Amino acid sequence: MEEFAYRASIRHALVNHPDLWFFNPAAIREVLDFLHRRVPPGGTVFEIGSGLGFFLHLLRREGFNPVGLDVAQVVVDLARADGFKIWHGTLDSVPPDFVKPDAIVSLFVLHHLDAPIDFFRLLRKRWPSAPIAIAEYGQVGPNSVAAYPPRTLHRWNSKALALAMRQTGYKVQTIDVSSSGNEHPVLRPIRFVMRHTVIVPAVFRAAKVIQRRFMPRILKPLKQPGYTIVGLGEPPETSSGTGDGSDGNAAKLSQ
Repeated sequence: MEEFAYRASIRHALVNHPDLWFFNPAAIREVLDFLHRRVPPGGTVFEIGSGLGFFLHLLRREGFNPVGLDVAQVVVDLARADGFKIWHGTLDSVPPDFVKPDAIVSLFVLHHLDAPIDFFRLLRKRWPSAPIAIAEYGQVGPNSVAAYPPRTLHRWNSKALALAMRQTGYKVQTIDVSSSGNEHPVLRPIRFVMRHTVIVPAVFRAAKVIQRRFMPRILKPLKQPGYTIVGLGEPPETSSGTGDGSDGNAAKLSQ
């Protein structure tokens, strides 16, 4: 909850510059490139677990029609105030006519789910022709309380993510994306100081520009391989779903 409160507190400084939000811009670029290849201009992209809405804003800037879903009322209200169509609730509560996505995206949500295979099965059942893009934390990362239950139920690598997606009927490509280097412990004091610059949004954004766009070039020796895993899935052209009707508890998204 402390983490969520901090993220909410900086939203005003970054919401109009959503590309500065993401801790691993290279992974987000892989997802966007996939969407541009698979979705026509103006096509609908359904983001499951929209959070504070940064990716919704980025999708809109990239020329897509973004639609969201989240279980937290506060972020749903923020997204609606920004003009987005968003469902408040779990995935299995979405009405059949709420969204007809050309593609589905879920960023850093899978590790919250107690039954991730059922999550993929439900996607295949509800939207059998929609390609999907998943981004998840890899096996490396900070050894903090946030890396363990109840916040993080499991960690992924490219082999595990590919297996989960293939098991539920997707043709899969996985990509291991290295970290930016900004996460290294030696830079913790700098990150601490940056947090406090949010009281002057322009200064905070300038620091983020340096951190996101320039520091990765300098910090190349500190980058960790497999820091983020991206899974890009497409259903077989002739497939109409998994057919097993196994919804389970697929969409019990946790915050």
